[in-house]
Amino acid sequence: MLRERIAIAVLLLPVVLWVIGIGGWVYALAIGLVLALCAAEYVLLFRRAGQRPSMILVVGAVLALAAARALNGFTATPVLLTALCLLGMTWHLVDYERGAPSSGTDFALTLGGALYLGWIGAFLISLRDLPDGEWWALTALPSVWLADSAAYSIGRRFGRHKMAPRLSPKKSWEGYWAGVAAVEPGRRARDRPWAVDRPGLRHGDRRAFASGGCRDQHDQAPTAGQRLGQPAPGPRWRP
Repeated sequence: MLRERIAIAVLLLPVVLWVIGIGGWVYALAIGLVLALCAAEYVLLFRRAGQRPSMILVVGAVLALAAARALNGFTATPVLLTALCLLGMTWHLVDYERGAPSSGTDFALTLGGALYLGWIGAFLISLRDLPDGEWWALTALPSVWLADSAAYSIGRRFGRHKMAPRLSPKKSWEGYWAGVAAVEPGRRARDRPWAVDRPGLRHGDRRAFASGGCRDQHDQAPTAGQRLGQPAPGPRWRP
């Protein structure tokens, strides 16, 4: 698994850096595609657990929220969220009439997936649109990648104390703290080749350190869906 992750990362890294650097519609399109794949995986994960969130509404809402954020910021968001609530309610009422056993839960999962992946995920677009946005993206994203890699490598080899044995049996406190510790050296290594000297980004470095600590909470959220039913395999399309 570790070898596969490294191979995929080496192949994708130049493309990812190019997309972050060029920004604009290329970056927004890439983020929208990744979020849509995550949305589809989210729906399939809960369907394997016996739930029936709407694939069309979750993926469609995620794409719409990402596109709206890229085109006009937050202007269209209230309209989109209102439409999502009304369409989701209608969809799951009809689904209940067709025999769905838990349409209330399905409705919540549809809204939750759209908000979790569409509303929050679209902040990656907002981040790139900031002044010096490419550097903000290169502060936030590699921090998470470094933390994830360090947590996986150290936790797999040295993990003894489980964080959440019922929710995510393989995650350990040793891996968690390795992920947190990996952020600061990685940030310094990132800054040296480009000699970055921007006061705003210095404040961002503290946020990058915090992101290393919050990574496990985000990473465990999809795992909860797997635990509702039989354990599901992890995603095959990303490292």
